[in-house]
Formats: sequence, C-alpha cells, structure tokens
Amino acid sequence: ARVRRKIRGGRSSFKNDLLEAIDWTRTKAFFPGVPIQGIVVVREGPQTPGGVADEGERRAVLDRLIRELRALEGPDGLPVIDEVWQREELYSGPYVSHAPDLVFVARDYACLGRPVLGARSWFRDCSKTPHGFHRMGGVWMAYGEGVAPGAEVAGAQIADVTPTVLH
Repeated sequence: ARVRRKIRGGRSSFKNDLLEAIDWTRTKAFFPGVPIQGIVVVREGPQTPGGVADEGERRAVLDRLIRELRALEGPDGLPVIDEVWQREELYSGPYVSHAPDLVFVARDYACLGRPVLGARSWFRDCSKTPHGFHRMGGVWMAYGEGVAPGAEVAGAQIADVTPTVLH
C-alpha cells in the first residue's frame, strides 16, 4: 500500500490533468478521449460554471454536437463519424446517467478520437493498429442439449447472454 501511494502520488491522473486544463467557465461539453469514445455534456455547478443549466440547454447542445459530428470530415475529405447515439439509445437502467451523453463510432473504430490534452491532431488512423474496442455485432456459440445445430438467433442483445447461460 505504501509503494502504491508513492507511485500514484508521483504521477498525474487524466482526471486531474483534465480538471486543470479546461476552462470550465466556457465549457458545455468535452471529449475525454479513449477509451470512452463519447462526449460528456457538462452540468452547471460550482466547479463547472459554464455547463448547461437545464434539460432544454442540454438538448440544444446535444442536437448541435450530433449535427456537427455527422458533418465532420477528415483530412482526406471523407466522413469521420459512422454513427452517433445518445446514451439512452444504447443504455438502460439505473446507472445510465453515468454513461457519456453521446457515443460515436469513427470509421469502423479505425479512426480513434485523441485525448484532449497534448493532442497534435484530433484523430489518429488506427486501421493497422490492434486495439481493444468492441464492435456492435457479436458472435454467439452454444452447444448442448436443446441447441439445434446451425440455428441462428435473431434480435439477441448482450443483456440476453447471462440469462441464457444460466438457463
């Protein structure tokens, strides 16, 4: 524990760097970078006086961000963003408010948003670099009693895996 505290005390954390680097009096939303790959709308508060004051303003910020993300082009003139979702389109449950307000896919995950701090360019081509981002499509395999060989399951979601395995 003592060594861990010493190591942690000697390095900065992304959160602390972010808090110090952003002018929170002028910030309505920010992109923390990988691995979130989403945009967070800032709520107005004592440490974030420039944030949105109410749901109407939040909605206006989201609409503008969605419109501008979809129009964003890379240096090659091609669209950068494949898809943008509001968190409620992807997530549900009591902790949905902890998710980024917007989640996006940039060129089939081959073009990743760069961290805000110290970035020399907004996007980096990762098409030839292995990385651990999950894709929307998945593979499900099952074997055993009651499983028909070659059968396909349509409409399943990741939330269906646990109850199916437990069954």
